[in-house]
Amino acid sequence: MIELVNISKKIGYEYILKNINLKFHKNNITGIISLNSSETSNLLKIISGHIIPYSGNIIINNKEYKRNKESGYDVSLISSCFGFEKFFPYLSTIDNFFIGNLKNVTKFGIISKSTQIKKIKGLLEEFNFQYILNKEGYLLSKEEKSLLSIIKLLLDDSEFYVIDKTTYNISIECYDKFKKHLKKLKEKEKGIIFVPDNPNQIFDICDNIVVLRNGENVFYEDVKKTSIDEIYNIMNNTQYTINQEIKNKFYQYNANVKNFTNLIQKTIKLIENFCNLNSIFIIYQEFNKKFNIAFSDDISIIDQEFLNNNIENILNTIKNNKINIRGNNYIFFEINKNSSFYSVLFFLSKKGKYLETLKQILNEFSICYQNIYEKILIELRNKQKEIDDIAIKKELDIAKNIQLSLLPKIPSLKEYEISAKMIPAEDVGGDYYDFINFQNRLWIGIGDVSGHGLKSGLIMMMAQTAFSTILLSHPNISNCDLIKQVNKVIYDNVHNRLQDDNFMTLSFFCADNNGNVLFSGCHLDIIIYRYETKEIENIPTNGFWLGIIPELGEETIDYSFKLNKNDILILYTDGLIEAHDKINELYGLQRLTNVIIKFSDSNVENIRDSILDDVFHYLDKQKDDITLLVIKKN
Repeated sequence: MIELVNISKKIGYEYILKNINLKFHKNNITGIISLNSSETSNLLKIISGHIIPYSGNIIINNKEYKRNKESGYDVSLISSCFGFEKFFPYLSTIDNFFIGNLKNVTKFGIISKSTQIKKIKGLLEEFNFQYILNKEGYLLSKEEKSLLSIIKLLLDDSEFYVIDKTTYNISIECYDKFKKHLKKLKEKEKGIIFVPDNPNQIFDICDNIVVLRNGENVFYEDVKKTSIDEIYNIMNNTQYTINQEIKNKFYQYNANVKNFTNLIQKTIKLIENFCNLNSIFIIYQEFNKKFNIAFSDDISIIDQEFLNNNIENILNTIKNNKINIRGNNYIFFEINKNSSFYSVLFFLSKKGKYLETLKQILNEFSICYQNIYEKILIELRNKQKEIDDIAIKKELDIAKNIQLSLLPKIPSLKEYEISAKMIPAEDVGGDYYDFINFQNRLWIGIGDVSGHGLKSGLIMMMAQTAFSTILLSHPNISNCDLIKQVNKVIYDNVHNRLQDDNFMTLSFFCADNNGNVLFSGCHLDIIIYRYETKEIENIPTNGFWLGIIPELGEETIDYSFKLNKNDILILYTDGLIEAHDKINELYGLQRLTNVIIKFSDSNVENIRDSILDDVFHYLDKQKDDITLLVIKKN
């Protein structure tokens, strides 16, 4: 069994995983899904030992594995497959299986290379890909690479298998054969942790399902006991979870605030002790206008049941001034008669000097309960506001999840290395970026809507939809004409439909495979790190804000620059360079360029994370959305 104990992971200053506690068993296939693929990929990389968590421990077969700062956990009992692996371009398929993987292939020291080659050939023939055995790495298609990664995994004899989105590029026929192999592994008492390419695969392959949302494990269930609709609800944080949280708030409120039982029981005890009265009960009205009843200990269970079932009749008896209950003469006192909190005290008729003491107790009782009632009314309004705020917050979470789910998938290109990150300041952000790889050209969009919140996020999605729709319907359109067409859409929607005056900065870029880049529009300065000279080049974007006027004129034109090998293009929004520290000083372009130069020899992910780490270390509080794109020419 694999057990995760309080596993957390941070990227920069943001938690991508928070206190994950899960158990994965052998003879079981567990599917893990999330709207944020970074959550699932980081979790699986932690399990498989590729990265170390920020905190927490992993226990495998009751043995705790210690974190190693260099290589993560020592998890030799686990085999993993993430998408498709990189293959040496000028080596054959069969040679690629052994280069760098000899330890995995022969880790038990009892399987010869010839035996392994025989197994590889057998699996390739089973998947009808025997023809690629001697094919060089650079000639392999995505489907072939994905399939070879799966075969590498199946060759391993491990106790657990970690699989992250491996079936996206393979055919239905190969997918069916892949399923059969997973079932065979399960029959051999192997444990499998699987991230599907779509949630429907969970119900096709898995025994259990784990749902991650906002870095937390929010759902774990047997697949047979749930449905795809419920999973989508939970993933998207829709009304299902809104209702659940509101119900929990009401339960908490009823238990802690509205429960008068303890106070009334103390009142009964007080009357018993000071007035020496017997068979006391109090009927009182709750906030839902229903009546409840509390008893002294000497009232029998049978009588309690009778009184509980006849509260309405007893109250009607009071109106008629009749106070005989089950043959017993009761005296009653109405308390807070003209108040919204009404109650009645009953006790058996008795001779003695108790009346003055009782009146004093009931007078204090009346004042005390009325004050409590008024305070609780205030608390009720506050709680209702809190519950309303929860609903609003959850609706904003839905919008945020929708917005984040619409962020583009980073294209995998041999000409460019790309990384991007958007961090909204509020639940919904107004920053925008997009990538579209279309007809051997890489299109890039980046922009920023004025203002913050839901309306800005809505306009951002309008720009994204307009960009992709216009480009795909007019594949030969120029940058400047694309900007003009998007401006028409934004102006019409904002001014004529939303009746507002928001605008946005926006630039579009079009890069060919040789590094020639055309751009148009108005946004922040373009930053290019020139590899040959080790210097920074700033290029202004000379254009107009979108959404201010209905038509952009002839002044909107295309500009150009060229990216040479290893040059780095940096695009960003003003939330990054205008981040303030505690004394209200800006982060600024100079600090940004210093970090770019310092980490220019790193890969694009490390450059991106280094910049964001530096920004969040500098700023006092994030007040604006931050977006960063890092693109390196290969």
